[in-house]
Amino acid sequence: MAKALGLPPAITVHDRDQAIAALTVARELGLQITLLSAKGAANTIGISWFLALIVQAREAVPDASSLTMFDCHRYAARAMVAVQSGVDAVIFTGRRETLLKLADIAEDRRVLVSDTRPKSLDLANEKDPLRAVRSYLS
Repeated sequence: MAKALGLPPAITVHDRDQAIAALTVARELGLQITLLSAKGAANTIGISWFLALIVQAREAVPDASSLTMFDCHRYAARAMVAVQSGVDAVIFTGRRETLLKLADIAEDRRVLVSDTRPKSLDLANEKDPLRAVRSYLS
């Protein structure tokens, strides 16, 4: 799980319903989770879309506890935007020097920057996200 990075268990979500399912199970079990974007999401959906998805899911399950992690792959400018957008953690797999600079800037905002994507349950192909999350977190 994401514990290696000091994060709660990670669940990769691709839409609002999956995020709601993850938060619902987390609330039922009394656990905090990490809502993780798809791999390389910065180059496909973008941070604004991901954050809108998270806001909607958190409104649907307001008493669930979660962190957010956005995968920026090797795109430094997009990683910087993500850091400034309010996510809890960013994945950046670009140049080491850039990673260190980004991490330094992110530290002031209390955002974790990692060059490693955590192990997660990916809900992309799960027909029953609630069951999959229950099984993963139990």
